[in-house]
Amino acid sequence: MIEGDESFSAEIAVTAPTDGAPIAAGPAATVTITDDDSATLALAITQAKVAEGGSFSLTVSLGHTPEGESTTAKTLPDDLALTVTPTFAAAADGKAAAADMADSTAKTVTLSAGSSTATVSFAIADDTADEPDETLGFRLALAPSQTLPDDVTLGTASVDATIEDGDATLVTAEDTMPTMPTSSALVSNIGQSTFTSTDVKALGRLTQLQGFTSGSHSAGYNLDSIEVVLRSTPAPAGVSVELWSAAAANRVNARIVRLTAPASVSGGANVFSAPEDTRIEANPTYFVVVRGTSGQMTDTSSDNEDAGAAQGWSIAKDAYLGANIP
Repeated sequence: MIEGDESFSAEIAVTAPTDGAPIAAGPAATVTITDDDSATLALAITQAKVAEGGSFSLTVSLGHTPEGESTTAKTLPDDLALTVTPTFAAAADGKAAAADMADSTAKTVTLSAGSSTATVSFAIADDTADEPDETLGFRLALAPSQTLPDDVTLGTASVDATIEDGDATLVTAEDTMPTMPTSSALVSNIGQSTFTSTDVKALGRLTQLQGFTSGSHSAGYNLDSIEVVLRSTPAPAGVSVELWSAAAANRVNARIVRLTAPASVSGGANVFSAPEDTRIEANPTYFVVVRGTSGQMTDTSSDNEDAGAAQGWSIAKDAYLGANIP
């Protein structure tokens, strides 16, 4: 116990060895018991990071820690009143303000006689603002009119704490992806010069490959459909349309998707539907691969695209025929 030095008076008397009667008495002497205990007050926080709506719990402890040894709890003979005060830095992102705390002013905590610890808590406000985690501090001091007892010092007088924001923004794919461009046709050459009979390609013999290059939009593109113009109606087995990646300007690499044919395929324009969420990346070259057991396709004699194409899109000037595409 930290109790200060204590003294008492003692009188020394000489007594007879037979009947114990005093023979002589000396003057009274004062005896002092020197208190060799010392201790330090310290402030500690139970959990330094707490979410909005929670509370910070802090402990004031009194102990003695000899160098290189563990701390021994100490007590006082009388109550000692202390204060714990939240402290706030200048307003800035990541710094808490008084409004962020439900308990934002000093609280008195009493270290009771015979006790080595005392606790106090501070409630955190619960708001709906989406904000970064915020820091603040807590400071320990003597209450007004209190004096530290002899051999007691104030050690760790401040601690840091963090308020964890509980209002995270829901982030969806739509939030992180740029808006994809939409167009009635990303690119087309169907409106170019009239097909001629000399440009007929018989689908039953060879597979038709038409290359195109996508635009540079950072989000890429969603493919909805591919429109193919046939010169004649194919046999009931029909015609298939596929999207392939390109290994080179004149060579396919791998099939990406097979599109769904319309209910009936006939001479003229036929719209083949892509599976939902078929994605076209920015800038690379692709091939539209058309194959069938019968029917005919024709090439346009124009190297131009129709007006209204999405920015950066183009159709290769040459089409290719393939015999060994898997």
